[in-house]
Amino acid sequence: MLRRLIFIPIVLLFIFVASLWLIFKTTSPLGFIALLLTLYFTGRFFLSLLLQKNILRENQFSNFHTALVSLVFVLLAGEMIIRVVRADLASYMERNGSFFYSSPYGKQELPLLSACDNGHFFVSPPHDSDYLNRPEFNFLHQYNAYGLRERDIPLQKAEGEYRILGLGDSFMEGVGAHQDSTWLRLLENRLNAATDSMHFTTINAGKSGSDLFFSYELLEKCLIQFQPDLVILQLNSSDIFEVMGAGGEERWNDKGKLVAKAGPRWDFFYGSSYLVRLFAKAVFQIEFNLMNPEIEALETQKALDKISRKIEDYYKLSSEKGFEFLLALQPMHYELISGKSPLEDIPVSTDIRMISLTDYMAEIIAERGDSIGNYYWTLDLHFNQKGNQLVADGVYEKYFLPCFLSE
Repeated sequence: MLRRLIFIPIVLLFIFVASLWLIFKTTSPLGFIALLLTLYFTGRFFLSLLLQKNILRENQFSNFHTALVSLVFVLLAGEMIIRVVRADLASYMERNGSFFYSSPYGKQELPLLSACDNGHFFVSPPHDSDYLNRPEFNFLHQYNAYGLRERDIPLQKAEGEYRILGLGDSFMEGVGAHQDSTWLRLLENRLNAATDSMHFTTINAGKSGSDLFFSYELLEKCLIQFQPDLVILQLNSSDIFEVMGAGGEERWNDKGKLVAKAGPRWDFFYGSSYLVRLFAKAVFQIEFNLMNPEIEALETQKALDKISRKIEDYYKLSSEKGFEFLLALQPMHYELISGKSPLEDIPVSTDIRMISLTDYMAEIIAERGDSIGNYYWTLDLHFNQKGNQLVADGVYEKYFLPCFLSE
């Protein structure tokens, strides 16, 4: 009876851990506990089997069992110590207060848009709301009928209205900022303050975790009906890792269904245990992308090639649908220090209008005698209020001021 009572929570733990991994590609310290329990009970089973077949004597069984129990406790203690002293081994979400590790592979489809019935898109549930609670901030994200962190905007443009559609990931959506203080909304405010000849309306179609492939589907099959005059595609280095994890065009099968890209088989072990992460980093130089430097270099180049070809698709679509297309390269915090993003060397047609904000932001911050860290959240690493304002100013001065408002 006692054994049954012990096994019930263990079985429930295994089901819970397995379900999270199979459905969401997410694990936690509970995964490591499940692994230790697997090690213990598997070892005990074989020891008992050897004892029954008289291969082991009672005292030998007892010694091996003690050694097995000691090994489990040593691994558990080591895991607890490493989690305390090696905070650098935590993934991005774990550093920002999450109990769970999420695999960079196996991205899933997000809900069907209620306002667009011709496909699945990487957006939030329509009319949903969510408090994004991080250690450094807590902002409400409210989503409209299209699953976008945006106001309800009519399909029909008003007379004299100029519409700007912004596509991108969490930096475009505005993680770390109030809904009215994303850089796209700040750009709208500055444009409307600069001229009375027309009214500017921005439409924020950024989504955390998205990339230019998901954004293209959203634009072509849904948001083109908003008749944008300008589409801004915001890219940063995280797009490279998104494409490495989800793939390019091959992420969809012949029926248009998203096919999750499989990661390495030891991904679950990496996510569950800091000990595994430490071993992978120390011995094989493997970081959170689960690749060693040589493989990462090859996969990075493949991702850049896919990104380059997809950018050309955006430009072709802009010619077909009659909107202007702007590619805006936005730096990560560490690239303002190094001075360069790998995206800046990406080959694109000379007809494509592209601006890089790295030099602009670095120069302005230097002129102000400011610190780069004052423009990004320390743990979250997205733009804070000052960072969003600087991006808005950069797009305004590098694109609109010379190419639009001067005319």
